[in-house]
Amino acid sequence: VGKKRTESVVFVFPGRCSELNTAFLYLCETRKRERGKEDMRKFLASLAKPLVDALLQPNVSQLHSINEIQKAASVRCHKYVYDYIAGGSDDESALRNNAESFRNKFDAYPFVLNGVGPENVCTKTRILGTVAVDVPFIPAPIAGNAMFHTDGERAVARVAKRFGTTYALSTLATTSCEEIKACLDENDGDGDKTHKMFQMYVWNEGELVDEALRKAKESGFETLVLTVDLTWFGNRERDKRNGFSIPPKLSDPKFIYECLKKPCWTVDAVRGWKSRTFEYAALRDDTKLMEKQRDDMAGFVRDVFNPTFDWEDAKALREKWGKKFILKGVHRADDAVKAFEYLKADAVWISNHGGRQLDGAVAPFDALPGIRKAVGEDKELIIDGGIRRGSDIALALALGANAVAIGKPVAFGLAAGGEKGVERTFTILKEELERTMGLVGARTIAELRSKGNEIFVKRERLRNSS
Repeated sequence: VGKKRTESVVFVFPGRCSELNTAFLYLCETRKRERGKEDMRKFLASLAKPLVDALLQPNVSQLHSINEIQKAASVRCHKYVYDYIAGGSDDESALRNNAESFRNKFDAYPFVLNGVGPENVCTKTRILGTVAVDVPFIPAPIAGNAMFHTDGERAVARVAKRFGTTYALSTLATTSCEEIKACLDENDGDGDKTHKMFQMYVWNEGELVDEALRKAKESGFETLVLTVDLTWFGNRERDKRNGFSIPPKLSDPKFIYECLKKPCWTVDAVRGWKSRTFEYAALRDDTKLMEKQRDDMAGFVRDVFNPTFDWEDAKALREKWGKKFILKGVHRADDAVKAFEYLKADAVWISNHGGRQLDGAVAPFDALPGIRKAVGEDKELIIDGGIRRGSDIALALALGANAVAIGKPVAFGLAAGGEKGVERTFTILKEELERTMGLVGARTIAELRSKGNEIFVKRERLRNSS
């Protein structure tokens, strides 16, 4: 190797290798020009962002409900991103049932003169037996956060930390386990104390599974969440119509047209486009898999995930992990019982994947009472799906859940305003939960759960008793 050319940071080969030297320099200079164009795009986007945000960015501090946050997300973000968050499978009946399961079924019978005020209502509780949290809800693991806003998974993790709750990272996140650890360790001299969950799909390739577990452990993730309701890919027709992929196909005219209609999202996206922001972190080093999921997501799931994964496989994975373990995607009481007895699960997560898999699947809130009765009071249950209000969280806790996971509202918050939008989502839900607890007369989460059947009474039960 000859002298170093510092201006282009390449090495010049000896003269007798002149052809190789010329080709090498050409490639390096070409790449240098490409980087220059990339830097210029980012520079122009950075210049445009303050103006575009000032004119068009929703003011999330003025939003007062999850419905308003969802509307703001639809105004700011690209259509195919919004539809990815908001949509379900097939006719979307499971999606609608999730939200409707909380409506018009229970009446609240509050305890009056209860002495519960803002200074003595407490939302602190414990999950997984030993994990202290300041609020009884956690952000559900969601794939591809950077597509909603380039603040991405880091924003959700930071907000979870500020609210004193656990954080759950998806297998198909656009941020790695190592990056989340570094994010949460910022400004913590003695290391971050946020409890971290790693949600896992089951790959066909054992090496991918082993590598994912290794990285999660090394990054301080303490709980494995095994998702078992995505062995087949749900028929998500909105995504099919939009040609949804991660990263998106820039050659698609429809995609470009929607970019022009949503300048806030587009300017933000351009700033992170070439830094691999929009790629699944777990697939960054596998070009073949990355191309496969971009071209055919359903085929990717069929080829890469393991649909024959069974209870024996789950037990082996649970033993390999060796730390806290949650089975996610449970609908049936007998499956919940088996998860605790056979897998020795620390918790069961009742979920129908946000209505995005089997259309017609029972709403998690409707499945909750039967599962609680089957497993007993001492087993831990987490529930997601259809949560739109803090009063929904209170109702779920009162009727058997130990904690609630929030999916779409957090994603809408991120899509509406990045980290500020996620924080606004958490703030709204916490304030609504505290207000509900105060109005019904429950000082603590434990009191809400113990008095739940007295406070919230099903209308059918009332008719039968009369």
